[in-house]
Amino acid sequence: MRLRLIAGFAVLAFALSACDEQQLPQNDPQALSFMQNRFKDGDAFLACGIGCSGTYGSARQGLAAAYQNQDWQELADAILTIGSDNDQAWFYLAAAADGLGYETAAQRYYLLSLTARFHCHGPVNVCDGLDLPKLTFDRLADVDTRIEKSQNFAQLSAAPPAPGQPAHIKLTDNHGLLMAPVIVDDTVPFMAAVDSGSGLVTIPFGAAILLFKANKIQKSDILGGATATLANGGIVHAVIFKIHTLQVGNVTATNVTGAITEPSSQFLLGQSFLSHYSSWSIDNAGPSLMVQGK
Repeated sequence: MRLRLIAGFAVLAFALSACDEQQLPQNDPQALSFMQNRFKDGDAFLACGIGCSGTYGSARQGLAAAYQNQDWQELADAILTIGSDNDQAWFYLAAAADGLGYETAAQRYYLLSLTARFHCHGPVNVCDGLDLPKLTFDRLADVDTRIEKSQNFAQLSAAPPAPGQPAHIKLTDNHGLLMAPVIVDDTVPFMAAVDSGSGLVTIPFGAAILLFKANKIQKSDILGGATATLANGGIVHAVIFKIHTLQVGNVTATNVTGAITEPSSQFLLGQSFLSHYSSWSIDNAGPSLMVQGK
């Protein structure tokens, strides 16, 4: 987890340092190819703020046409090149990922649309006929349903292990990160990176919005605030809350301490889940996560 964060930090720092300019250089196939690969994995970032508003505004008609015509790759490439951090851009990126079959990436980008710095709706609506954020919530519900029905999540419907027997939770290797299928409070399904170095189960702010919307997080569930230090030395703020049920594979833990972190953070399966069990281990050959006992 930390190695991946360090590797991506230099690229992210470059994007942020150029936040008043277009995100990618024009006519640079190598830079676009790099971002296309990140896009497929759900790791694309849109780092340009007000400085991109003119470029994005000039491209709006073409973006809307690509969306209407379902020219998904063209739409994704245009959004990645401009890099404007606004809710409509993230929505377009999510729709493109969904149209190209990258469902987990689409889920992440829809969540980021809910927490983008700039919005197309307001006193002056420039959403080009899109009813945001309502449409984003609708698309998220649809993609979440499909994710739950995917092969990775099939084990969630399996019978729990017999008393005294370990549970073997199948993991997915995502570029060195071992991901487990998780459902938070019977509401939000996602693939979480198993990270024993993280003290808590963490979810990004966009996912927390869904839990609040479904009345799964009440005022009494908020336990306070905290800060965490990333591998790159950065400090992020988090809201600590109680997760009532956390299903991972075919086991369910109750009353797990979770952290709501910044919108761009990852889902992490940390010690607040792992410590619910008397023992746990990872079988790299599977790969799988084994948990046993209480």
